[in-house]
Amino acid sequence: MSVDMSDPATRAAMAERLSPAEYNRAMKAWRESNIVSTVNGYAIRRVPSRFGMLFQIADGVAYTTQVAAEGQAAKMPKGPV
Repeated sequence: MSVDMSDPATRAAMAERLSPAEYNRAMKAWRESNIVSTVNGYAIRRVPSRFGMLFQIADGVAYTTQVAAEGQAAKMPKGPV
């Protein structure tokens, strides 16, 4: 079953339906499934937004292209991954 975890209403319904541990496992699996690459120890994830699909790294900033996100991650101090 595919669930759109990017939808806040879907996440809220899941939070009501699942235990906290089950919800956290589902969110972790969803976040990990959106990792497109790892650069310099940073996971780069696809994240949906009102501007379309963006690429986010651990600095909390999202980029319009995967190349831009990877370039920024390469300039950052060694990451935790």
